[in-house]
Amino acid sequence: LTDGHPHAVQNNIICSHLTSSLFQQQGIVDISCHTLLWKLKNGQQDILDITTTTTTTTDGNTTPKQKYMDLCLISDCIHFTNFHGALLATIARLLKIHGKAILCQPKRGTSLDLFLELLRHVNDSAMYHGEDKEQQEQKQQQSSSSSSLKPCPLFQVQLIEKYDDTVTSLHEKSLIDHVDTYDVNKHYPFMLLLTKMREYDEEKDTLVIEECIKSR
Repeated sequence: LTDGHPHAVQNNIICSHLTSSLFQQQGIVDISCHTLLWKLKNGQQDILDITTTTTTTTDGNTTPKQKYMDLCLISDCIHFTNFHGALLATIARLLKIHGKAILCQPKRGTSLDLFLELLRHVNDSAMYHGEDKEQQEQKQQQSSSSSSLKPCPLFQVQLIEKYDDTVTSLHEKSLIDHVDTYDVNKHYPFMLLLTKMREYDEEKDTLVIEECIKSR
C-alpha cells in the first residue's frame, strides 16, 4: 500500500494495523505500507526498495529476491496530468510481465483521454522494441514480408465503461434523480485495465514518454 505523502502513509499504517487486528485469527492479512513517489527518471531504486525481499538458504545465508507485482490497484490518480509520465513509468516498473494494473477514475475533462493518448504513443513507438531506426530499416530490407515484424507494446489497454451492474444501475438512477448535482465527467468512474506485455526500457520508453508529454 503506497502513497507519496508522509501523512497519508502514516494513516495507511494505522488502518493496516486495524485491518490486521480484525482478521488476525484467520492469518490472511499481510499488509505493508510504503512511501512511493512517482518518477519518470531515476525511479528504479524506489521500486527496488519496495519489491526486494530476502530469502534464507539452507546454510543460513540470506539472498535478495525481486518480487514484482501481479496486480496494482490505482484509485483516481489520472487527474494529475502533469504526472502522467511518472505514473505510467511507475506502474510499468512495479508490474511483472503479464501483471495487471486496474485504474479507476472519472474522465475529469481531458485527463483520462490524455493518459490514453500517452499509452497509445508509447505502444506505437515500441513496434520494434530494442532496435534502433537503422536496425529496423535493415530488417525491413531483408524481409520480403512485413508480417514477420511483430509489434511489442508495453501495455495491453482496455477501457471499460460498464463493469458492474450495481454501479451502472446507480449511475442511470443518478442521471434521473440527481440531475442538478450528478456530473458524469466528475463522478462516474471508468475502469482502465492495463496488462504489462514486456519490460520497461528505462532509456527508450522514458524518452518516448517525455516526447509525448512535451508535444501536448
